[in-house]
Amino acid sequence: MATVTRAVWRIEDDTFLINYLLERKAAGEMAANSFKSTVFVDVASKLNALPGMQGKLKTASGCRDHTGGLKSAYTTVKALRNLSGFGWDATTCTVTASEHVWDAYIARNSKAKKWKNRSFPLYDKCQEIWDGAIATGAGAFHVGVAQNNFIAPAPLPTVAASQDGNMDITPPSLPTPSSISLPGMSDSAIAVPDAASEPGSPANPVVSLSASAAGVLPSVVPTPTTPRIESLKNNKEAVGVLAISVGRVADTLLAPSADCPSTPVRRALAIETIKKDTLITTPQQRCLIRKVAENIAIGDAYLALMEPGDEQYRKDFAEDVMS
Repeated sequence: MATVTRAVWRIEDDTFLINYLLERKAAGEMAANSFKSTVFVDVASKLNALPGMQGKLKTASGCRDHTGGLKSAYTTVKALRNLSGFGWDATTCTVTASEHVWDAYIARNSKAKKWKNRSFPLYDKCQEIWDGAIATGAGAFHVGVAQNNFIAPAPLPTVAASQDGNMDITPPSLPTPSSISLPGMSDSAIAVPDAASEPGSPANPVVSLSASAAGVLPSVVPTPTTPRIESLKNNKEAVGVLAISVGRVADTLLAPSADCPSTPVRRALAIETIKKDTLITTPQQRCLIRKVAENIAIGDAYLALMEPGDEQYRKDFAEDVMS
């Protein structure tokens, strides 16, 4: 019989490790996104005392490295769950998606293939430990950390059916305070012009910063304006305006990170999926690809229609885009 030369990690060991880390976090032994060294010394001793322990004795450094692997797995699964076209089966603890979506994504991210049928039952407990504490790039959100560069999302217009069967879209109402105060800034640091008092001013006021605010907000990006449309004469125009609004909200809220893929990544995934979709014709594929290249919101909407039972909706969507 061959001699085992390394530590063996069973699901029972992983579960014990994660539960112990949750206890230590609650006890205040987690700081700066990591645990104290004594935590791994203690858990290694406890793991080695478990019934049925296999392989070499686990060490503190080995437990720390294995924890890093579990954290990496959690980050990957969380990113997959947040992608358009992907979902989560809480019963089997697996990432779900149609074959088209999986094939298109794996073609560009081969390392994700192992998660196509792999279960990750520790996801919820890993989320308790690391959610809000995993940095995923510039601008990553951390619980309890003040964010200096906040950009309010563009509001969506209100849609209602008119008596003649068309669709009416009412632009959203935006607040027009004379000034906005933020922590660390004087009352006059940010001035917002009142659109009602300045005829012809844009629907979304342009925010101007005084010199005293430069250290608080390095940059301010004005929220895009929403077109003022009193009534749209057909559904095609209504869909177009809604797609623009959804796209603006997505571009505002989604940062290029593992949790929220950037526009180029989402666009590439949509195009690859369209190319493999046998439900729609080649001319429809070409038209959809062209539209996605122009407006990522169309690609997001298309990927959202990849669930089982969405076939007719997807087919109708492709026909509407071509019309």
